[in-house]
Amino acid sequence: MIQLEIAKTIIWPTTLSNNTKRKLIKIAQCKTEFTDNRQIFSDGVCYIYQGNAAICMQSKNLKTVNSMVMGKQEWFGDCQSVENNLVSFSLSEIEPLNLIFFPRHQLSILMNDDLEVVKWLYHVVNASQQKWRQSQLLSSENKLIKISYLLIDLAMHQKKIKGAIPKIAISQQQISMIIGIARQRVNEALKQLESLGYIELERSSVYITDFAALCRILDNVDLSVRDPRGSLSDIPCESAMPA
Repeated sequence: MIQLEIAKTIIWPTTLSNNTKRKLIKIAQCKTEFTDNRQIFSDGVCYIYQGNAAICMQSKNLKTVNSMVMGKQEWFGDCQSVENNLVSFSLSEIEPLNLIFFPRHQLSILMNDDLEVVKWLYHVVNASQQKWRQSQLLSSENKLIKISYLLIDLAMHQKKIKGAIPKIAISQQQISMIIGIARQRVNEALKQLESLGYIELERSSVYITDFAALCRILDNVDLSVRDPRGSLSDIPCESAMPA
């Protein structure tokens, strides 16, 4: 069971009675280490207390077919009883995660006893559907658009520090895995963005030096389901790189 102080901070995806919340909190666990990043999605439901990550839907050969970025106060997971042998899921940490985890086997017991738990699970799954659908729309786009979308999405999930250039602590290997593109092609796209002055590269890090210009790459992309850009004024565009 998680600490009461942490439990009080949870943003529930739907209205629940205090009795149902108590039942869920009673089975909840805190997780900061993951022995199998491919298993966490199917083992139950997670609430992101701190950090952010990309969740990747992968085919049998572990090639990413869809992915989405999830951050603080968002829910993800699956509690279906039917196994899917066609796809699996993996978790790629971008900022260190602190998850509140609700185990699948214990949720199954609660579902038989409390219909509110079923309602809660419906809203958990539904909350991420918008991101999955937008990911599907991006699947036919080129590498530059996919990488730009990912960097923008990650930047918008980070804390905004006035006067600081957004820094994404991510390796080319991670980007390759998240969007399902070979590392060599990821490197080519990042070098192109750097030559345009939109980003600067450091080892396992990307600085977004011109956020507005990076956002313009998505101007002609179908973002009808979800546009990650938000308000451009939230992200600083002009600042000196840290020494």
